[in-house]
Order: sequence, then C-alpha cells, then structure tokens
Amino acid sequence: DLEPFTALNPSAENLAKYFYDQANLKLDQVSRGRVRVKNVTVYETDTTTATYSD
Repeated sequence: DLEPFTALNPSAENLAKYFYDQANLKLDQVSRGRVRVKNVTVYETDTTTATYSD
C-alpha cells in the first residue's frame, strides 16, 4: 500500500480528492496562486467515474 492510502480507502472518490489537492498545492507553489485545478475526474470503468471539485 502507498501513502496516504494505508489509512484511507483508495476509492475513486478519495483518489480524485487526493489528486485535486496535490495538484493545487503544486500549482499554487509554482504559479503564486494564479493557476488552479477546476476539477479532477477518476474513471473506474468506461461508465463509472468520480469527480472532485471545490
């Protein structure tokens, strides 16, 4: 298992939030707050997705 998913269920919903948070953290650092992720969609199958936005 990989952190942070040793304590957190690696569901599509949790993966979407994790990638959203991590991408925004990095973008904030390099763009000084001028760029941010709008949403992240994780595909479980061709017809099942989880989207996270803030």
